[in-house]
Amino acid sequence: MADTCTQIYLHIVISVGDRKPSLKKAWRADLFNYISGVIRNRQHKVIAINGSDDHVHIFIRYVPIERLGDLVAAIKSTATIWLRQKRYVRPDFNWQPGYTAFSHSQSQVGGLIRYIDRQEQHHRRRTFRDEHTDLLKHSGYAVSDIYEYH
Repeated sequence: MADTCTQIYLHIVISVGDRKPSLKKAWRADLFNYISGVIRNRQHKVIAINGSDDHVHIFIRYVPIERLGDLVAAIKSTATIWLRQKRYVRPDFNWQPGYTAFSHSQSQVGGLIRYIDRQEQHHRRRTFRDEHTDLLKHSGYAVSDIYEYH
């Protein structure tokens, strides 16, 4: 086949180390713009990005030109450097090891965009831990199979 066509939608969730509330609302949009640039520069398309003070939801159209783990590692490492250079975070800031990623179909795109766009309102009522546990259960995982919460 001369050309390759893919339609792979991924919802990626990364969280701050020890789930510390380190991502301040005053500059969070700048962080999301920075992360979006990292993703675009790696040839993927950002569909939605948002989060709260302790985690980030990233919804992308993924192009299978690199391992997903390499993309997430690049997002975390470059965002950490950027956050430290801007002095938005303490020098010991880090991301939680690992990440969560869910695949989605075209029919789920609109609902997931709304879900990600409403993160601030959503987290007035629910903690990230509760949200993440529900995402894992909804995807068929037992939380204990994935990792232990501290």
